[in-house]
Amino acid sequence: MNKWLLIVKCIFIVTYGVSIDLSAADNHKFTITGAELAPHSGQTLAKMGWVPQVLDEALIDSGYQLEYEFLPFNRALISVKKGVIDAMSPLYISESRKVFLHYSEPLGISQTALFFAKTKPIDYHNISDLKGLSIAIMRGASVNPEFDKSQDFTRVEATSYGQLVRMLLLGRVDAVVGEEFVVREIINNDKEFNGKAKLAQANVALATQGLYVGVSKAAPDAVNKMAALNTGLAALKVSGRFSQILLQHGIIYNQGVLESQHSALAEPAAELKSKPVR
Repeated sequence: MNKWLLIVKCIFIVTYGVSIDLSAADNHKFTITGAELAPHSGQTLAKMGWVPQVLDEALIDSGYQLEYEFLPFNRALISVKKGVIDAMSPLYISESRKVFLHYSEPLGISQTALFFAKTKPIDYHNISDLKGLSIAIMRGASVNPEFDKSQDFTRVEATSYGQLVRMLLLGRVDAVVGEEFVVREIINNDKEFNGKAKLAQANVALATQGLYVGVSKAAPDAVNKMAALNTGLAALKVSGRFSQILLQHGIIYNQGVLESQHSALAEPAAELKSKPVR
């Protein structure tokens, strides 16, 4: 057991009054699923992205063996809810998911943002600015209580972020709502429509949320798996290894907040002069 893990384990015992038997998990699998969410996770990314890499290293001394599987977002969530797969990450917290998930400490904090065509900018400041618009969003995704409950705009659901961005580029929706890093990654890499030159991100975020690991309450040994994961994550952060991993993937870990090492899109939304769509 490395010294940072030992220190964190001692802190955990003092704080919560419980000891974690990390050796009890020897040779046990810890199955975690996630969607294709580059730069956070993706089958073609180095180490499958920083999320799988962090989780793998967090569990090294726990006795659990990580098996990370990529599935469409909604299918992944359903599989975890049923306990078919132990956990899902990255994932936002929502009240409805708390019924069937234990949540880890946050991996990092990022923004859920609004993206639109530069030729039809949206002057977004609050939920009322979205009235009458068609907005593409991931199936099963949660943004914030106000957005989730609103009936003032039309939701168009998709099963991948790539589909969301494509709908916006083809003019089938007025806007896309999604995690800022993932949407920007797709836009910046779009070659077919030159998305970087055509799309922009609103200056005001819809939500600032943590990215978490959600462990199914129906999973075998769920409580111990959650405790082992939190202990490992804390050790990575204390040692500085957590920040090192993120930097390898082009992300700065600034006191819990995720920041990009690179410029966002071609132009900030504030520089757009067109009249807003209402």
